[in-house]
Amino acid sequence: GFSGGKDSTMLLQIVWYSLLKIEPSLRTRPIYVISNDTLVENPKIVKYVEKVLHQIQKSATEQSLPIEVVKTKPRLEDTFWVNLIGKGYPAPNSNIFRWCTDRLKINPTSRFIKSIVKNGDEAIILLGTRSEESVKRARSIKKHEIKGKRLRKHLLNNVFVYAPIKDITTNEVWKYLMIVSSPWNADNEDLVRLYKNANHGDCPLVIDKTTPSCGHSRFGCWVCTVVKRDKSMESLVENGEEWMLPLLKYRDELSNSRYDRDKRENRRRINRKLTIPPEEEEWGAYTLEYR
Repeated sequence: GFSGGKDSTMLLQIVWYSLLKIEPSLRTRPIYVISNDTLVENPKIVKYVEKVLHQIQKSATEQSLPIEVVKTKPRLEDTFWVNLIGKGYPAPNSNIFRWCTDRLKINPTSRFIKSIVKNGDEAIILLGTRSEESVKRARSIKKHEIKGKRLRKHLLNNVFVYAPIKDITTNEVWKYLMIVSSPWNADNEDLVRLYKNANHGDCPLVIDKTTPSCGHSRFGCWVCTVVKRDKSMESLVENGEEWMLPLLKYRDELSNSRYDRDKRENRRRINRKLTIPPEEEEWGAYTLEYR
């Protein structure tokens, strides 16, 4: 799983250097670098990740490594704008009401994984998740691990999960990236500058609902309203990316719109029947006028 952030970059470097130690004739298993594009990612991050993914594929081919870059995307009917503007889904406001996660992240990645194991083959998903990232992340890792085993079972049949750097600290991640050069000829200093300007972390590859949300500020979808403030985008604007200010204002408008009674239908379709609920949580879709 490759988001382009510090953890997934360290993970891929470790895998890459491990592969180079194996005799070329023994490198028979296909390895996919999966990057999920929600189509509403922070544009600054999209540009960086696109560049890195190109370098990864080019260098893997040149070094005769069985690595293939795969970008997963949501289907048209699952995209953010089709659901928000087209169907009137209110902007997500909590980890409970995250209608976007399944559609934009879990389902596209799951479809690709299923295509790999459809003939009874097995797959191991390597993730750069770390226990130190958050208490919730640590609990999730602990909950799904099997004692004495490196792998933990995934919800999909014949699929396992491995988190090689789960016990690594943040300081150790940065030390590693500064000391060990990128095997695909990227400049890890670019990554340092990106984090410095945004001042916050990145989203993991989301493969199921046990994967925690991205936290209170992170690199991820610029339209995300689960967080109260997108501090990473605010920091980027403050550090010279003023062109992103309209996106920030639009994102705040989405966040506020959820609680504006005039922008929501007073009826909600439940079991195909229109009802008039009393509570905000039960208001209906955005009005057609607002959309």
